[in-house]
Amino acid sequence: MIAHQSELLDDRQDETLDLLLHADAEDLPPHRWPQQLAAMVDVLVAVFQRRGQTHEQSVASAREVVLALALYFGGRPVYLAKGELLETALRHARIWHAFNGRNAHELAEREDLTLRQIQKIIHRQMRYRRGLRQRKLTFEGESQ
Repeated sequence: MIAHQSELLDDRQDETLDLLLHADAEDLPPHRWPQQLAAMVDVLVAVFQRRGQTHEQSVASAREVVLALALYFGGRPVYLAKGELLETALRHARIWHAFNGRNAHELAEREDLTLRQIQKIIHRQMRYRRGLRQRKLTFEGESQ
């Protein structure tokens, strides 16, 4: 199980993220970012401001989130689901993060699911998250 989300970023990325987060605004001008990254920052600024952060805090938080995502996903095409698929994925992630090893019955009641459904979700999330940390073992001559 992943203890902290920061474990998904390796040490070099952590250092790079730290440097980027503490850079002056002039060092990372938004007009130089690709259009989608700038749009992500704008969306996150609006979300953080709705949650009560000042404009300056919102910009800093948004930059931090986008930089972390760029460091993790950088260079790879990323598909973002929407609709029912997104809602299901978010519900499963919420269940995973709320699960403490002893509260499956409580989660089933809270999420209006059966105990077996909760167990399946936890099992799938565990396999998925293990896959994030570990590469698949292959032997010479085998394809991945």
